[in-house]
Amino acid sequence: MTIENASPIDLAAAGIQLDANQIPARFYRGGDRIAAFRRTGRAEPYTPEDWVASTTSAFGSADLGLSRLPGGEFLIDAIRRDPEFWLGAAHRASFDSDSMLLVKLLDAGERLPIHVHPDGAFASEHLRAPHGKAEAWYILTPGVIRLGLKRDISRIELERAVAEHDGRTLLELTHEREVAAGDTVFVPPGTLHAIGGGSSSSRCRSRPTSRSSSSGRDSRSTEIVTATSGWDSTWHSTRWTRAGGPPMRSMR
Repeated sequence: MTIENASPIDLAAAGIQLDANQIPARFYRGGDRIAAFRRTGRAEPYTPEDWVASTTSAFGSADLGLSRLPGGEFLIDAIRRDPEFWLGAAHRASFDSDSMLLVKLLDAGERLPIHVHPDGAFASEHLRAPHGKAEAWYILTPGVIRLGLKRDISRIELERAVAEHDGRTLLELTHEREVAAGDTVFVPPGTLHAIGGGSSSSRCRSRPTSRSSSSGRDSRSTEIVTATSGWDSTWHSTRWTRAGGPPMRSMR
């Protein structure tokens, strides 16, 4: 049986094993723990993300990041042919062949820069993109995260920190919290956040179409945040849970 001639019932019964999909040349270090988990040998430098069953291409590329089925076909093309089989009737009725989701394995070899993602309304109005971006993290190894503001701040204050490359201020504005394996974290759109070096997680996010409203870091480790009007100046609390238990803690 091959992917091309199998019926949906055959595929469902057999299951489909996808190859690792570590994206090359990202802007931050990491990737060895993903390679160890996948048993694929030592990772190439700067491959800290594995996009799992991905129907999303990397910014500026037509196919980088897209997952392939065992026969070589892109998963997204198979879904477009039969979205109801792959995504279900209810999902197809609302979103057609758009999975609306990107799942990543992430191995942060260094702290990511403080950044923020837009909601759907901002993405549509300012970025001409059909999706905003929320994230949910399942923590696989202990580490440190930054999430949410300690206090309300003005847009002027944020823009000044960005213009002056004042990474220290951006870090001081956000909560620093230790996380343990099994913790889950929700990151709403508009929330300043970063994951610390040495942490690994599985991330589910609403399917992104643009890197605008996120940040990069130059060689001096300064912080750059774009689209500053897409953040929430008053969102300074969050909650995550221990796996299988009630909410673990709440930050305010």
